[in-house]
Amino acid sequence: MKSIAQSTRRSPPRPAATLARTRCAALADASVIVIVIVALAVAVAVTSCTPVYLAPAAHAPLLARAGDLDVGLYGGTNGTDLTVAYAPMRGLGVIAAASYAKGSSNADSSHTHRYGELGAGYFLDAGHWASVEAYGGAGFGSSSGKNTVATGGTETPLYASGTYLRPFAQVDLALRSSAADFGIVLRGAYVAYRFDTFSPSAPAPSRNQAGLFLEPALFLRAGWQMVKLEAQLGIVLPTDIDTAPNVVGNPFFLHVAVGLHFDLGGLTRREDPEPS
Repeated sequence: MKSIAQSTRRSPPRPAATLARTRCAALADASVIVIVIVALAVAVAVTSCTPVYLAPAAHAPLLARAGDLDVGLYGGTNGTDLTVAYAPMRGLGVIAAASYAKGSSNADSSHTHRYGELGAGYFLDAGHWASVEAYGGAGFGSSSGKNTVATGGTETPLYASGTYLRPFAQVDLALRSSAADFGIVLRGAYVAYRFDTFSPSAPAPSRNQAGLFLEPALFLRAGWQMVKLEAQLGIVLPTDIDTAPNVVGNPFFLHVAVGLHFDLGGLTRREDPEPS
């Protein structure tokens, strides 16, 4: 009777953290193909828009412990982006990023920019299956854009260039597992643009323009513990279309990025108790 009871005894329930990691991995498997397909479709759809300002790729390092080091390299509709984040102590994260895009001089529509930023903030690791981060910082860049607009059967060339200061703040929310991470970056940026040149054939703007942009983005990472393939899908939304410094193109812009995310904490992390 004892052996029968032991054979029919139910197995203990799986821990909540294990279930969360399983769900996250299943979500990644089901979503990665959809996101890649959507990314390719959106990339084709938005190449005709050429704003002066393009938002950099979303930066969500998902730091967990002191000594964590994360590096990301991305390419997409907003150019090429490099992101770095480091946790000098538990709960404190320092972030840096650079973005570059080079437009074709022979194309009717193109965009060029160089941009770099620094920031810092707080991160909370919720039991290894979820992450919450908040960062703030500022960046500086230069850019130019050109486009051709058909007006009354006549094509009008538009061109502008200048420099801009970009303070930003963001909150990152994510579900995590060893095989996949899925989350959202809620970012706002205030872009203060100073025009250096503007084509005479276009209506001249104020020399200085500034506007607040909302830049939410979804991201999905899938792969191994230290290296994951990442896909991002985001949108740039000006809160005031009349003052948005995007006079050379559509101020609403969808951006897509695909790249690699490296979690190098195992190489740099100091001995630190696991977060509870």
